[in-house]
Amino acid sequence: MGSRTRTLLGIAGIAPVVFLIVLGLVLRGTTAAWDRAVLEVAGGAGTVVGFAAVVTELGSAWVLVPFVAAVALWAALRGRPTGALVLIAGALFTEALNSGLKWLVGRERPDWIAEVLPASKAFPSGHALVPTVIYGLAAFLVVSIAPRARTTLAVVVPLLCLAIGGSRIVLGVHWPTDVIGGFALAVCLAALGRIALDAAERSDRGREEGS
Repeated sequence: MGSRTRTLLGIAGIAPVVFLIVLGLVLRGTTAAWDRAVLEVAGGAGTVVGFAAVVTELGSAWVLVPFVAAVALWAALRGRPTGALVLIAGALFTEALNSGLKWLVGRERPDWIAEVLPASKAFPSGHALVPTVIYGLAAFLVVSIAPRARTTLAVVVPLLCLAIGGSRIVLGVHWPTDVIGGFALAVCLAALGRIALDAAERSDRGREEGS
């Protein structure tokens, strides 16, 4: 087992602990006052809300679905079909896990800021969880094919994911701990996805060398 795999497994082990701690505090109501206080401070107006409304769409299904399809197709055409399948499977699994956890936890969203609330429950934030995993796995896959993109993606992707998650707080559709929980779980899944992508790369390259 390589050092990178050990590091990724360590991250994948620590992140769920953070998630479970946040979940436990949420279920006990310990974070209620803090969540409300942060929302009241973070709730923006005018330009801030307008910017958040645009950024948040980058974590919506109508953007993520074609994005995953495009990156997967590009990777497959570049000789990485297994990596493409890992990206697709990771996206589908993350979305299913997000929906299941929302149903199990059943936390209500804040209801005094946003005029219209999504129909789904609050915890964890899907906009913190799903886009982080998808954009993260896509970045790993792209870099494995085009290494020159590493530095750019290493800066852009984390900032993008943080902005998408933060936009949910600014818009008043999520409690801050929903977003923190979503990010914690996303880190775990992204780490496991990176391990799967590394294995997929070895498989794809082995197939190329054997053909």
